[in-house]
Amino acid sequence: MEANSYINTTSLGGPPPSQTSGMPVTHDGAGGGHGGRGASCLKTNHTNFWGGDVYAWSTLFAPWSYGSKGGGTSAEHKFGGSGGGRVMLDVKDTLYLNGSVTAEGGDGGSNGGGGSGGSIIVHSKKL
Repeated sequence: MEANSYINTTSLGGPPPSQTSGMPVTHDGAGGGHGGRGASCLKTNHTNFWGGDVYAWSTLFAPWSYGSKGGGTSAEHKFGGSGGGRVMLDVKDTLYLNGSVTAEGGDGGSNGGGGSGGSIIVHSKKL
């Protein structure tokens, strides 16, 4: 990759996989999940409300899943940040990376949790 170039899939998460419980609409704007469930960050939350589902539960060795959306405060107000996208770089020999590759989760809104990051897989003989 050329100097200062980038591949950016931040906030470009796709639909949840079939084994999850669907879109996270929780209380307190909990965060998105990926390898584990997202959690509520409010000290006053004494309940079992969680954020985004585990998206990579069956593929932790080679995760190829989108990040999950952060939880909002209600079904009407979807303030949760979007999950990160997916990037796969399959290089036959040497990868020269002079830029950046990102799959970050998006920021949550005023009452929402941030989305979780997506997946980046690099296959290369040399970096």
